[in-house]
Amino acid sequence: MKRIYDAAFANQTQQSHHVHLGKFWWIDEKGNTGTWTRKEAYDYVDAHPKTVYVAEGNDSVYVYAYYYKDNPSIQWVQTQADGKQRDNLLTLAKRHAQGLANR
Repeated sequence: MKRIYDAAFANQTQQSHHVHLGKFWWIDEKGNTGTWTRKEAYDYVDAHPKTVYVAEGNDSVYVYAYYYKDNPSIQWVQTQADGKQRDNLLTLAKRHAQGLANR
């Protein structure tokens, strides 16, 4: 299992949608850490369903791979909608942009 603990918007994007996320920081259960580009995150999540998640406090939610059906080259990852903003990848990226710590 890998937990995405931080995310950042790609440069020169509107910074309002998951497709604008460009970098992700993750940690696994052994303490190994790494980063993914949007494409790397998409490929990993797509190949390993229900093994990547976001957690904040007692809330956690899986990350899923998505693409536009009319343009499959546009790919991104996002959390399953659960009505909680604090475990959302966009929330992580907005905090990152403000210089706030995500961990």
